[in-house]
Amino acid sequence: MGFKLTIDRGPASGPQRLFDRGAIIGRASGCDLIVDDASASRRHARIYREGPRYFLEDLASSNGTKLNGSAAQKAQLSDGDAIAIGAAVLRFWVENGSAREAAAVVLDESSTRILSGPGGSERQRSAVLESTDLQAGRAKIRRRTAIVACAGAGLALLLLLAVSATARRGWSAAAPEPETLGPVPIEESFGVGDGVTYPRPDGKAFELELHAPGRALAILHFHSRDISPGQVRVSANGAQVGMVPADAVNTDLSHQIRIGPDLLKRGEKNRIAFESARDRSQRQKWRIWNLWAEIVMLPEMPPEQLLREAHASFRRGQQNLEHRDVGAANRYLAWKEFRASWLTLEAHPDPKPDLYLLARDRLQEAQQELDRLCSRLMLEIHRAQQVKDWRAARATLDQVKLYFPGSDQQCAHRAEQKRAELD
Repeated sequence: MGFKLTIDRGPASGPQRLFDRGAIIGRASGCDLIVDDASASRRHARIYREGPRYFLEDLASSNGTKLNGSAAQKAQLSDGDAIAIGAAVLRFWVENGSAREAAAVVLDESSTRILSGPGGSERQRSAVLESTDLQAGRAKIRRRTAIVACAGAGLALLLLLAVSATARRGWSAAAPEPETLGPVPIEESFGVGDGVTYPRPDGKAFELELHAPGRALAILHFHSRDISPGQVRVSANGAQVGMVPADAVNTDLSHQIRIGPDLLKRGEKNRIAFESARDRSQRQKWRIWNLWAEIVMLPEMPPEQLLREAHASFRRGQQNLEHRDVGAANRYLAWKEFRASWLTLEAHPDPKPDLYLLARDRLQEAQQELDRLCSRLMLEIHRAQQVKDWRAARATLDQVKLYFPGSDQQCAHRAEQKRAELD
């Protein structure tokens, strides 16, 4: 017994798909059913079978999965159920036969023949024999039969391969290129060179909408690779706000670039651009991925109070950093306090106090320490997966939760994706 998914609405590929036991649904090219929508996660949900029953399970997706209009984490499926993933609506149906038996045309791998159903080949041979001159001799009949059979099988095989290739192209098509920035990371990469999802040798621009009741700044978060000093600049509404840092030894480091409140337009679309600063004749490799934008509301209080609050946060950050090896979460808490100190002073009028730059430097140091810790933990998980030690992999994933208790660090999201792979 298999099941069928039909596409009622949205950017999912193909009119329907047949499955034997289960299916992974998401935006990644390796999924069994691809939903080409930015609001769908790379591995969004799965359908699996337990005995005679089928179940739908959300794989810790960013925007959730709905079953018949209601949010669903894990639920049993029935015939005709509507599954909403991103902008796509899929309809679930149980098939009486297996997906392989339900196929109209099946390739017999042992003889490379096309089987068109029980008795089909016998009827074809009878038709050939009836239309053949029986008096022409057995050799002539064998030759004609072989020619007709080979030609028919070859034509059918070519048609099957063409249909299969078309289906593969439709199901593995890349998602539409992202054009807007928001709180959900854009996992696909842009730039030029190996591994780039969307080639953009001269640069890539995004739109960022700001709807805030007061003063706010934006922080761009991203990963980068193959970057040399002064190679890629970042601008907001035509004004340069920074350069993408050159590659470090640890390529898993995340980077942040600040866009001040004076450069952002509230209630309008802001143009955020990553641009190659090199001459077009010197097209060197560069790549940006995991890009997302964080909007931070600035506090409204007198300068003296802002400075007091910032000093208090900075002292707590120092204490947590000094005790980083006492508690698993202390590195994260130090980062959070340094960040609070820096953002508080973002609201301080110019000239900024000395603590502003000091808090920002400590914030960057704490982030780099967290990135190194995340890289070590992810490597341990990968090694455990390589030797199929699932218990060790899950134990390390539990450690990630202790070291990164908040959802404002990319490592926490990476751990959830790893956990979904193990389930």
